[in-house]
Amino acid sequence: MAFREWFTQPSRLQLAIKSGVGLNGDLEKALCGVDDERPTTLADATAMCRAIEFVMRQTHRRPAERGLHGLAALFQRATDEAIPKLKSSGIPLLAAIVDEHLVDNSRWDQGDVIFILKILVMYGTRVGADAVIRAARLPLAPDAYMWNVALHQVSKANPQTGYLLKALSSPLPPGFLSVSLLDAGNRALLDGALIDHPFDSDEGVCSLEAWLTDQDEDRVSYANSAAVAVAFLKHPARDRLFAIALDHPSVDVQIEAAWAAARLGREAGVRCLSQYCLDVNHSDKAQRYLRELGREDAIPAAADDQDFNALSQFASWLAHPNELGRPADELEIVDSRDLDWPPERDRKSFWLIKYSVRDTTGLHEDDVGVGLVGNVTFCLFGYHLHMRPPEDAYAIHCCWELEGCKLITQKDVEEGDHEYDSLLRQWNGRPLESPRIRRVAEISPDLDYPARMVGLARAMMAGAEGWAVLDGPRSWWYADDEMPEDKHGWVPLGIHIGSVLLGFPVDRERRSYLQNGPRLRAPAEIVDRFEALIGEGQESPEQAASLLGRFSSLASAFDRYVDALVTCSRCPDRRSAVVRAYESLTKLLPIVPEAKIGEVLDNWAVLGSQFTDYVDAAAGVQRSNAIAELIARFRPHWKHALGYGVLGSAAFRIADMATAESLFLALKSTNSNWQRSEYMGQLAEVWTRTSRVSEAKSLLIDCLKSLSTESKTAKGSDKKLFEDWFQCHRSTYLRLFANEATQELQHAGIPVSTRESR
Repeated sequence: MAFREWFTQPSRLQLAIKSGVGLNGDLEKALCGVDDERPTTLADATAMCRAIEFVMRQTHRRPAERGLHGLAALFQRATDEAIPKLKSSGIPLLAAIVDEHLVDNSRWDQGDVIFILKILVMYGTRVGADAVIRAARLPLAPDAYMWNVALHQVSKANPQTGYLLKALSSPLPPGFLSVSLLDAGNRALLDGALIDHPFDSDEGVCSLEAWLTDQDEDRVSYANSAAVAVAFLKHPARDRLFAIALDHPSVDVQIEAAWAAARLGREAGVRCLSQYCLDVNHSDKAQRYLRELGREDAIPAAADDQDFNALSQFASWLAHPNELGRPADELEIVDSRDLDWPPERDRKSFWLIKYSVRDTTGLHEDDVGVGLVGNVTFCLFGYHLHMRPPEDAYAIHCCWELEGCKLITQKDVEEGDHEYDSLLRQWNGRPLESPRIRRVAEISPDLDYPARMVGLARAMMAGAEGWAVLDGPRSWWYADDEMPEDKHGWVPLGIHIGSVLLGFPVDRERRSYLQNGPRLRAPAEIVDRFEALIGEGQESPEQAASLLGRFSSLASAFDRYVDALVTCSRCPDRRSAVVRAYESLTKLLPIVPEAKIGEVLDNWAVLGSQFTDYVDAAAGVQRSNAIAELIARFRPHWKHALGYGVLGSAAFRIADMATAESLFLALKSTNSNWQRSEYMGQLAEVWTRTSRVSEAKSLLIDCLKSLSTESKTAKGSDKKLFEDWFQCHRSTYLRLFANEATQELQHAGIPVSTRESR
């Protein structure tokens, strides 16, 4: 121990660990309380290692063991002084946990173990690398995405990169683990590591060719990675793989193959990249690759046009997986101008670009929006900028950017809060009817705005609804009927502040832009197309699986179909329409391939996401047997707190108390924050109905006491969450035990509100 540590107090992290591993301690909860702490000293690292040893010694699962993930996560945040101890003592402990799981997977959570693999790779020790290799060779969960995250830690600087990748290259692992290894090899070689590519073998070439010839659009990213790998091969089959990649139906794969060829000095690859410099959807990447390769001379002069470059920048941004994830079908510059953009007030060029993505399902409108290229390239999806004048679009982007820079701070004003009512005195226009301040914006003096605070009030004027922006002599009325729907609650305020900063007049014509909205699908068209897709699914197992998947067109259109059934008089009411829609989907289940059943029965796929609405509707039309069958079908796939709660509530709804109780108890045993769950109230009601009143009372009182205690340290919006959870259980207690409830709660020391316990 360092000399100075003899005289220092234990850190917050050390105290949390000590609390978590103590008698009746909850390590997971204790670590959540210090999730902003970093292990910075030898003492911190020593405490972490001792906690891992403590967890490993437990012979039965207890709350402390659930903190394993939190302990492993701390390794990511360690600083230089703590790292040597963690590397020498902590990494062998984590490796031992992995090895124990490989022999007997009944104790450790598989997700925690795979996360530990990431830490083992990150720390770059031979002990850790060997444990990762053993896990991959088993293989452990070869289709887990976390393998990609774990192997992402390989780099030129990692001393185990060459050893690890070589060991995993023969034999190559199966499943997504193999793709993760491919990406890791590409990344290491791009980083300059002097190693052989792990797929530079007969077996590797076969895998690369399989990915390059796979026609499944969901796996096109695998083909992208395979095309990159070709640049690093010495295998005789390299030219054949180049030909396959350059002929791939995906332009992205073709560009990666062209880059690989150009990297090897082949002019055919350079010419291919040069051609794609003139494709607005791919120009940005093609130009970037040519610059990386030192071949700027191959970039066509036409690609230097400012408007073209703005379009290509926006196209590249849209195609990123975090945005649209695909190229737009149409791009159009709707406005361009030079503006003095705050806060620096530098003169810059800006473009507003409209994109369109055509709907191919027949169930939705085309996706249309407007983004901005200039100070930053971005698109504020959902703000309907294509239905607003250009000045409004610039103003909204300006305010949004400045808020991100902390130069503008917006705050919602809660119902009943009259702190800002004085702003209403700034209004000097036509009389406002029933005005209420909804939002205020504080503006930094660095922006030289004429006011430090601007208010936004919801009101009526001459019988019409709208927004009053309260800004001294600049105050203005923004009527609802002159703008598209605002789901964000701050758009008129952003338009106003941004306009003042950019020097635009706030008074401008807006109504005519509303006609740029999408053409709405007719209800009959939606019904016919939805049912046609179900019919197609009944003819194809793969199509059936796709239609029932998480991102299916039927999932996103389910509510529209239900509404259309009622509108077209195909169903007498919404309840019967929900039942009809949902049960038409369940008819596809017997057709789904067994390998895809887990995916379509995921709680976020269409059948899972609509299950609660179906139960509400079906319970009212005497379909208890159908609900019971679905509970049994979902149960093996929903082994988590949310699943137990939703299924237990469904069983409760059809009066299957035994099933409901078992599911609620499963939730309670797997969720460390069970006291916050509304389903504990239903468990109490199950026990009440089955003559276990004392157990029901004890359960709810335990929940209330715990929430009352936890609320004392809650901050910000969490205070309201704890109050809501508390009142949910309290109202259940009062409802179930009406005659004696108030007195019993008082006797147990339960307050009326968490606010009284602070």
